[in-house]
Amino acid sequence: MTLLDLGEDLETLLSENLETFDRATGEIATPSNAGDAVLGVRLCYRARYDLDTDTGEHWVDYPARSDPAAGVFKKASRIERESLPVQFVDSAPALQLRAEGVLRALLADADPGGSGQRPHRSGFGRPCCNRVVL
Repeated sequence: MTLLDLGEDLETLLSENLETFDRATGEIATPSNAGDAVLGVRLCYRARYDLDTDTGEHWVDYPARSDPAAGVFKKASRIERESLPVQFVDSAPALQLRAEGVLRALLADADPGGSGQRPHRSGFGRPCCNRVVL
């Protein structure tokens, strides 16, 4: 997931993990479009399960600072995770687009006019980023 337009507080908190992105596409900026780039951060949710010990673990990390092949991950701290904008989804059948589905309701709330613009949302009402690219 890529978060753009973080605002001053989040940019300060996440400064070690910021990258530059093309404003139009949300892709990582290249030398040819670096002049119009915006700061943002990429996050990755990962999970793994060990059959031998019957244990699992999950975390959020920064893919730009992680090396999965080497098993090295720059994990987001609790303070960083709790500062990020969040949309909580209940435990109903996950992310179904049918008329009564949770995802359909979230999308309709986020864009009632169907304009394709994704407005600012925060799970806790605190100031956060203005754009989320999934």
